Amino acid sequence: MNTEIQCPRVLVVEDDKALRRLLITVFKKNGIISQGVGTGEKALSLLGHKHWDVVICDVCLPGISGESLITKIKSLHPQIQVIIISGFAPDELDEPIDEKLYCDWLEKPFSISVMISKIKQAFEKKLSKE
Repeated sequence: MNTEIQCPRVLVVEDDKALRRLLITVFKKNGIISQGVGTGEKALSLLGHKHWDVVICDVCLPGISGESLITKIKSLHPQIQVIIISGFAPDELDEPIDEKLYCDWLEKPFSISVMISKIKQAFEKKLSKE
């Protein structure tokens, strides 16, 4: 019998360094394995070399946009669950992002406890599809 407790592996893609560091610190205290990057290009590089369950992604990123990154993530790794974080509501964007590409959307500022809950839900959703 496997008694190993599974912990979600979360990649945080956020160009705001302070927010990225805060999330990584909070996740660690809550038993969530995580790493953060500031660009979509760095995220794509990590996605090719490590296993991730959930990606938390800002919409507005330098270089490749959050939407383009999410589209690439889902085409390369459809099992990864994506949570979007943004200063905008989904209906406030000029070009809406296809709802099939993400499992949740949190507007900044968001509650850390809500974020933790959303990660756990996304992780459970991913596990149920395996």
